[in-house]
Amino acid sequence: MIRSIGRAAAFAVCGCALGLTAAILPPGSGAGASPRAPVGAGASPRAPAAGPSWRVTKVIAVRGDTVVMTGIDVLSAGDAWVAAVTIRISSGAARPLLEHWNGRAWLSVPLPAQLASGLLGASAWASVAASAPGNVWAFGAEGRYAHLSGGRWRGGRLPGTGTGNVVVYAADVFGPADAWAFGARYGGPGDLILRPWAAHFDGRRWAQVHVPGAGGITVSAVSGDDLWAVTGVVEPGAGVTFTPTVLRWNGRAWVRAARQPRLPRHAVAAAILAESDRDVWISGAAPNREQGTSELASHWNGRSWTPASPHTGPADTDDALGSLVPDGRSGIWGLGEDVPELIWHYAGGRWAGSRVKYGWYLLQLAAVPDRTSLWALGDRRSFSQGIIIERGPLPR
Repeated sequence: MIRSIGRAAAFAVCGCALGLTAAILPPGSGAGASPRAPVGAGASPRAPAAGPSWRVTKVIAVRGDTVVMTGIDVLSAGDAWVAAVTIRISSGAARPLLEHWNGRAWLSVPLPAQLASGLLGASAWASVAASAPGNVWAFGAEGRYAHLSGGRWRGGRLPGTGTGNVVVYAADVFGPADAWAFGARYGGPGDLILRPWAAHFDGRRWAQVHVPGAGGITVSAVSGDDLWAVTGVVEPGAGVTFTPTVLRWNGRAWVRAARQPRLPRHAVAAAILAESDRDVWISGAAPNREQGTSELASHWNGRSWTPASPHTGPADTDDALGSLVPDGRSGIWGLGEDVPELIWHYAGGRWAGSRVKYGWYLLQLAAVPDRTSLWALGDRRSFSQGIIIERGPLPR
């Protein structure tokens, strides 16, 4: 399952080798297996209630460093991985960090020094994906990777990333011979046309895979053979938009889905969640009358797309809905973009919003398969600490 990476962290510290990185909204999604009831036209205002059900389970702090949480991949209740980056305040030097949940605790997993020093390059972004504790991939934004296999870490570079015009921001791994990396590319200085980018690993080598459309890409998987994506991913308010396009992987190529959602003009995509061929969500943002953007959602039921956005009053802020994950009870969770502590919940045909503890900048949600538990990544507003928080029963 493709998990989102928080846009806030990317735009705060990843204005690195790519001049247009700040226009890319990293993808958000999750995956599961249980279909949900059809979407109804519900509405709920934002609720300012506190969120005592969220608990901090790990704090990452390095004296003299900024800490940015950048990605999470949850395989099971006893196996999850988190990527983070620490940035030395005095020099700007960045270092990747990996954390592994083993069902009892989050433990740091050190990369070999040579791989750690080269993984990030000039960027300050990392992502992680795994299919098992012994098959783990960590990626830097510029296309370098570290791969844990057979008990050893080995390094390399993704094809087509050596020119400096590709940013890699997400990945998914289904097995030793099936892994994906996703991102966006641009033509060079002055070229504002972002294009989705993907590469696939077949067990022997990585190869680039053409993706139609424009803008960034976000992907969600029902299974390794059933992947859904939406392109046109950019930061709301960035001054450039691309028409969101829903794609499917047919085992050989990425192709446009036969039915496309009807979205407002200049809408942008942020996340996709595919639970089955009859249960797919996309989310993002659409312009409003206050010169800002409002949360956007649409649902595919196997026959048609239905508008299903939260109903909020328009504001002049760049609000969006992202990082969609299942709640384990036929509903979904979504992260409020540009409203750092706001989490949306869809259940019974209605959206409800609630805030968690003030001072956390939440970046990504991740559902625990076959559980009602959630992990979330965040940072203190000062980026002095990274946090991993949990909602529901502690997964073990």
